[in-house]
Amino acid sequence: MDWTRDVTSREQNAQIIARLMPHCYGLRICGSAALGICYVGAGWWDAYWHLGPQPWDTAASTLIVREAGGQVTDLAGEPWYLGAGPYLASNGRLHQQIRALMGE
Repeated sequence: MDWTRDVTSREQNAQIIARLMPHCYGLRICGSAALGICYVGAGWWDAYWHLGPQPWDTAASTLIVREAGGQVTDLAGEPWYLGAGPYLASNGRLHQQIRALMGE
């Protein structure tokens, strides 16, 4: 995941982290949404979420995840499209479990 500058989103991320951490080996913040999403596509990370993604971060990297067999949705589980808002990318196998733990 990565942080936005918005205080409300940061608080929401902190709540999500609190729910996920008991089920995770670790959590990484790389500082680049595009890079984090590509790490999912490469199989280096299991999942990535962002509450305020920008089109320049997600346009190409979403294609990379989908072409690699991963899944990309909004936090409600609907297929994500450019400009849709909050974002979850995963290897596909863990997607529903991660969504459930995120509390959306």
